[in-house]
Amino acid sequence: MPSFITNLTELVGPTGPTGPSGSGATGPTGPTGPLGGPTGPAGPGGPIGAQGYTGPTGPGGAGGPIGPSGPTGPGGAAGPTGVGSTGPAGATGGAGASASVLFLWESNIADSDQGNGKVWINNPTSASATVLYIDDVAKDATTNVETWVQSFDNATDTVNKGVVTLTKLGDSSQVLIFNVTSTVTDGTGYWKIPISFVGGSWSYVSDGDTICLSFVRYGDTGPTGPDGSDGSAGPTGSAGPAGGAGPAGPAGPTGGAGPAGPTGAASTVAGPTGPAGGAGPAGGAGPAGAAGPTGSAGPAGPAGGTGPTGPSGAASTVAGPTGPLGYTGPQGGFGGDSIVYKASTYSAGGQIPPLSGEFYIGNTGHSIEQTGLADATHMWIHDSGALHVNNTTWISGLNDSTSTSPYGTVRIFDEATPAKFVSYQVNGSVLNSGVGLSPHDYHMVPISFKYSSDQVGIGENGGPRNRTTEVLTSGNRTVLSFAQAGDLGGTGPAGGAGPAGAAGPAGAAGPAGGAGPAGGTGPAGPAGSAGPTGPDGSDGSAGPTGNPGPGGGPGPTGPAGPTGAKYAIVKGKKNDDYVGLTCVEMPETRFDDIMVVDSTGGERIILAQLDEEYVYVCEEDSIQAISYTCSTPSLCGLSIIKDGEEPYLRIEISESSPMPDKIIVKISGIRDGRIKSRFDKFTKEEAFRNNSFWSSWNK
Repeated sequence: MPSFITNLTELVGPTGPTGPSGSGATGPTGPTGPLGGPTGPAGPGGPIGAQGYTGPTGPGGAGGPIGPSGPTGPGGAAGPTGVGSTGPAGATGGAGASASVLFLWESNIADSDQGNGKVWINNPTSASATVLYIDDVAKDATTNVETWVQSFDNATDTVNKGVVTLTKLGDSSQVLIFNVTSTVTDGTGYWKIPISFVGGSWSYVSDGDTICLSFVRYGDTGPTGPDGSDGSAGPTGSAGPAGGAGPAGPAGPTGGAGPAGPTGAASTVAGPTGPAGGAGPAGGAGPAGAAGPTGSAGPAGPAGGTGPTGPSGAASTVAGPTGPLGYTGPQGGFGGDSIVYKASTYSAGGQIPPLSGEFYIGNTGHSIEQTGLADATHMWIHDSGALHVNNTTWISGLNDSTSTSPYGTVRIFDEATPAKFVSYQVNGSVLNSGVGLSPHDYHMVPISFKYSSDQVGIGENGGPRNRTTEVLTSGNRTVLSFAQAGDLGGTGPAGGAGPAGAAGPAGAAGPAGGAGPAGGTGPAGPAGSAGPTGPDGSDGSAGPTGNPGPGGGPGPTGPAGPTGAKYAIVKGKKNDDYVGLTCVEMPETRFDDIMVVDSTGGERIILAQLDEEYVYVCEEDSIQAISYTCSTPSLCGLSIIKDGEEPYLRIEISESSPMPDKIIVKISGIRDGRIKSRFDKFTKEEAFRNNSFWSSWNK
């Protein structure tokens, strides 16, 4: 900080010394004595010497006084605007409309028309797809869907327009869910829909599979709600501190030179040079320097503290406007009625009542965590769910359908990872309190495995099948979603007679028939040729007339005619019409049988017991499965195995094939006692009699 000025004279330099006076005539002006020299004696009558040189300028004055205080700093910032109370939430918007259309799946990912009724995406990996392509017409190649597809981007929401779901017809486990993210465009013969992947699985879908495509539109963006009322103003901030001192004012100007002494009388004789004149009197004080400029304003004071929140406004007597319509949630891939429980670690025995809010699945013999989800046979579930809601009505309704095989399907998945799931069919009556243990507040549900998202390790020696990883985690919130099977429909009208089936394989030769009746007497053979003429005998006497000789013997047997066909003759379709079914001829005696096996239980390995009578009439271990057909094209393996003494038909359905509803199998076995009889040998006469027997009906 600059110092204060204590003597205003410090602002003016001292007056230089007066030159010496000459005597007599004024001699030339002597040189100015050195500054600070001793005063010489006064010259006699000499005129006052010329004014001495001006002394050097005094040092600069001390700093000016402190400038006046800067102006008061501005007030602190106003407190924040008070917030009025929020209006009531608007009513939830209604569900968007949904529609579904059938298409054919196409695996080609090209951005070009793939043909009538096709649907495809632009990436072989579903989760990476960004464009969905839909043909102008549906699967039937006549229904035009362009207007419907163009409506996919009608919602005013700028993020998502709606949800598209693709489901393989007949297999609800194969589903893809996408958000529609932007405007659809026409690709000439097909449409392009921008999408983002939401979830699903698409492992068992092939070209030409029928796909059900549905769309749910998101709601439009609602209007902006009104602003809340202004809060009261915050208090004025405190005054800022005084501004700092202004800079020192500039030094005052140097004082003017003192007045010159009077000129002495002219001397006629040059006097000696007088001594140097004494120092002249100090010059008067120079005027005070101008006041220094006002110091700059001090820095702004700190902002005032936030004012207190204004009081809440009085309750409105008028209902606020309805809030914006909420988004319609995306359509789930599995349309079941859902409840929430916590998964439990109990997994074997079924003798431990589940705790409130819990459920578990298991097998009465072992832990499914060791053998896999496919081995579960029952679900034990508490009446109260994880949300403390009594779910007795939901549980007891699991077997309400009149279709008993199955009653419906339960899908189970962790709330945090819905893409990991397991599906079971409810295949029996729901029992209250499980096996009768207390407390009586849970149920036991018979189930059979249908499908899971984790098929790793399936096989007789492949380790755990359908692992529980990410599907059932102890303590996690787990969703149970149930889709009831439709009630059993009434008996449909009798179908018309189907076309005649292809001729079956040849049946085994029937047993030899009994001996036929004796044939009639054959026709007389031709007369024998005349013998040679004997030599003439001597003429005897005429004897009596002899009796007629016997007739000639039978002629030789003619060649055998062609073997006639062997028929089973039955009544035909037209009146008075009978048709022949040709009997099958084989080198050995075989019995065939047809088995129809129900495969709706979802098991991929099925054991079916053979008919006891059929097994009895066949040679032991000679029965084989020789052909099959399915209600749905499926790859199966067939074999005859024994469980103890009883033979069974074992069917194994490939994991890569869809599950058929039924499998029709033809089996064949050698007739008991004929195990080594193949191409039996007979004589010509036996062959003739056999052919005569088969042809005897056609006489």
